[in-house]
Amino acid sequence: MRLPPSPAAVTSAAALTTIATFMVLHVAGVLTAEPIVRHAEILALLALAVYAAAAGLPVPRWPLPAALGVLVVDAVRTMPHVVSGTYSSRAWLTVDPARIDHWESFTGGMRSTWAPLAFALLLLVVAGRGTRPPRAVLVAGAVVAVAYPAARLVDIAVDLDSDQWRRGPTLAEALTTAVLAVLAPLALALAATLLAALLARYGRWIAAGGAGLLALAGLAHLDAALARVPALSFAGDDTALFAWHRITPSLALPAPVPAATAAVELAAFLLVVVGVTGRRRINGGHTGRTASRDTTT
Repeated sequence: MRLPPSPAAVTSAAALTTIATFMVLHVAGVLTAEPIVRHAEILALLALAVYAAAAGLPVPRWPLPAALGVLVVDAVRTMPHVVSGTYSSRAWLTVDPARIDHWESFTGGMRSTWAPLAFALLLLVVAGRGTRPPRAVLVAGAVVAVAYPAARLVDIAVDLDSDQWRRGPTLAEALTTAVLAVLAPLALALAATLLAALLARYGRWIAAGGAGLLALAGLAHLDAALARVPALSFAGDDTALFAWHRITPSLALPAPVPAATAAVELAAFLLVVVGVTGRRRINGGHTGRTASRDTTT
């Protein structure tokens, strides 16, 4: 005879369904540039924090709530505004290819990645205690995370050195601006790669998969940061895997690539939280209240 699911399992499933619903609503709003529920991302992250607390925080217990709190703050900061009674996230951008603003380039990349970067760094406080990540996994992930921005910068340099871009800023000025733009997204990709390697070492495969998705989101943010630099004027766009035109926008769906980035990022947060909660130590130690959902080493 098949036993009915326990109340805890039903509650967990209901919480995850609620979180996923709000996440889907947020991504749909990004995709159409007309948010269905303005507070969808905030509600999804708050529900994720409640789920984490109910499922059991890893030891030490403060980093995960702090990491989710940072995400909520950023979601509040970036919540779409109501304009003339309708939702709107569209705006006109005046591009001056001759303008060089190093600080704006750096802060542009930082604004989109500071919260996910803080999330990854805070979880490294928990996961990085008393062990080293598997060298092969770490090296492979770091090579991918560094090789992609390196390839992008080389392609940008080649394009900027051609006749088509000769009338803009000097090559050195433009490359300096590009490097500053990618620093924060690159830091996110590297931190998430290290987190994924550590979680994989502990057998936390769900959480490790989420951290891997977060590293992928970091590379998508890297392309977006470069696209916002006026001095580059679309130089090196051919090697941009996450450029806005990789998925053709339409009037009905004007932002498919930003929506895909948002979906990957939110899925990463969800998988990491589900994979590390359960009132146990991330590195395999248990507090004895619940069993691990992942295979431990």
